[in-house]
Amino acid sequence: MVPPVSKPNTPEAFSKLLDDNRIWRMKEISDLRTAIRQMPAFADVLCRAHIPICYAHWEGHVKFAATKYIEYVSRKKLPYGNLQPQFLKNRFLQKLGTLAGEGNPSITRRSDLVGKILDSQKEQFAGYDDKAIVNTKSNLNSDVLKDICLICGISFDAFESEVNFIDSRLLDRRNNIAHGQDTSIGIDEVDEFSNTTIELMKIFGQSLEEQVSSEFYKIPCDAPEKP
Repeated sequence: MVPPVSKPNTPEAFSKLLDDNRIWRMKEISDLRTAIRQMPAFADVLCRAHIPICYAHWEGHVKFAATKYIEYVSRKKLPYGNLQPQFLKNRFLQKLGTLAGEGNPSITRRSDLVGKILDSQKEQFAGYDDKAIVNTKSNLNSDVLKDICLICGISFDAFESEVNFIDSRLLDRRNNIAHGQDTSIGIDEVDEFSNTTIELMKIFGQSLEEQVSSEFYKIPCDAPEKP
């Protein structure tokens, strides 16, 4: 059962939101793993089902945690100038993409956009109008994950060793099953799939919890002024 969602007003509330979201996902993964062991006659089909379940919870937790992180920071009502520069960059990502799609926009158009960026430092961060800023693209490969980590201001380094698992072992097999191909995992792989998926969810969520508890989203008050 999906737990009710409250508002991430404090670091403790934020951590509880992520913990609750992760716990019910972990339970479903574990319940299916138990069913595979207890019903060997259905092991083949349950092993196939295990792949999209693991992927769904991995993608779902990343999207949930990243969205709640941005919501948490927005509730602080800080100006962009007091936040790490990535928050201001995020605000203009879509507009930059639109401008780039015009091929060769006029000097006026480009100057207007630069002016808006420069004038935004004192504006209060209130989240993003574009809900797609945290976009898993229903295809959470390592490149998409790297973008989401950048948007949230966390390091991708902890995921480097699991790129093959994320891209090939989990995502590719999930896509093959979604398109009706005869793809599965062996019973001997079930524990690894479960444990690695859960560990990846923990790493992502805990990285954001550290951002919140340490207030890494802010620019330190004693940061030296830029020349």
